[in-house]
Amino acid sequence: MGSVPTWVWPNAGMLVLVGVYLWWRLIVGTTSKGSTGRMVGTILAAIVVLLGPAALIGQYALPISAQRVLGWPGWLAYGFVIFLLTATVLTEPVRIYWWRRRRRSGREPQIEHQDRQPPSPERRLFLQRMLAAGIGVSATVVTGIAARSAVGGPAVRNVTISIPGLPSTAVGMRIALVSDLHLGSISTGDFCRAVVDLVNAQQPDVVLLIGDLTDGSVEQLGEDLRPLTGLRAAEGTFFVTGNHEFYFDPDGWLDFIPQLGITVLANQGVPVRGLWLAGVHDIAGRPSGRGPDMDAALLGRAAGQPAIMMSHSPNLVYDAAERQVDLLVSGHTHGGQFYPAAWIIAATTPVLSGLKYFGSTQAFVTNGAGFWGPVARLGAPPDITIATLLQPGMSSPD
Repeated sequence: MGSVPTWVWPNAGMLVLVGVYLWWRLIVGTTSKGSTGRMVGTILAAIVVLLGPAALIGQYALPISAQRVLGWPGWLAYGFVIFLLTATVLTEPVRIYWWRRRRRSGREPQIEHQDRQPPSPERRLFLQRMLAAGIGVSATVVTGIAARSAVGGPAVRNVTISIPGLPSTAVGMRIALVSDLHLGSISTGDFCRAVVDLVNAQQPDVVLLIGDLTDGSVEQLGEDLRPLTGLRAAEGTFFVTGNHEFYFDPDGWLDFIPQLGITVLANQGVPVRGLWLAGVHDIAGRPSGRGPDMDAALLGRAAGQPAIMMSHSPNLVYDAAERQVDLLVSGHTHGGQFYPAAWIIAATTPVLSGLKYFGSTQAFVTNGAGFWGPVARLGAPPDITIATLLQPGMSSPD
């Protein structure tokens, strides 16, 4: 257990405000004052809406045993409220149309326009209830589809990346990009073990763990992460911190990860098959004096030596481009995780998912193997990326 980050409180408050709006639209708008339906609907709405903030705050304030009791109902409710809000907002044009039609019909002489009489209160209530039912069913179905995608396990995403000047010793090298496991209230050691088995089956030459492995402390989740000792790669496994390591237990994780046989690149770099492999701390480490330092990570790089930079957040791509880094590999975005949230995330990051060029620097963002918060993946399936390095002009291997 630890302190609750400041950003959690407005997030939780916003979810409660969304719940009030949905209650007004879907419960008050379809029931009469003092009725049993409104009373029951209000109680159910309060439970569903408050489960999400409880899971969010509990992630930082409750022991892991309590989190795992609250996790499933809390995070499913969180996602359901988001999809319910989306469906409700999408139906607002229909509500506006009905409202304008009633106002127009009410102003016109009813004798001359008998065919345009406003609908009776009973009919309006029936239509409102049917619309609310449609919204509820749609949100429930989407929540189920998104949850199934989230917990169904990551797929293997194969890509080829061409790097100018790539030494012959690195041609064909297969790099496993693994990020955002987010072990915690829902994902456990069994999920970690399945990811390890999937990675090993690809027979990578090197494994890069790009942060956000857990949502908790070493005391809470160290054993859940221990299956990482089973990772097998000829050139080793390397790790950089993500923002969630700094939210919970940075000192603990930086001490624990090496015990798993994993090399931590804390603003450091090492040679790998003629390349310079560098890694920087996440931006979230800046308040504690452990932010990213690319210059330190590139110290020791030979002139003209191709470099790969591990950075949990792709927002550092511009810094990498200034230093002629050939390839930045990141996670953090979850590929947006689900729509419509993905549109908001896309507006705040230079790369949402996949490969993008920034001058001579390439940035690749993996969707991540797990999920954070709502049990939802929609339009952004979880993945483990296997990147094969080639020289420009080379054809992709079969």
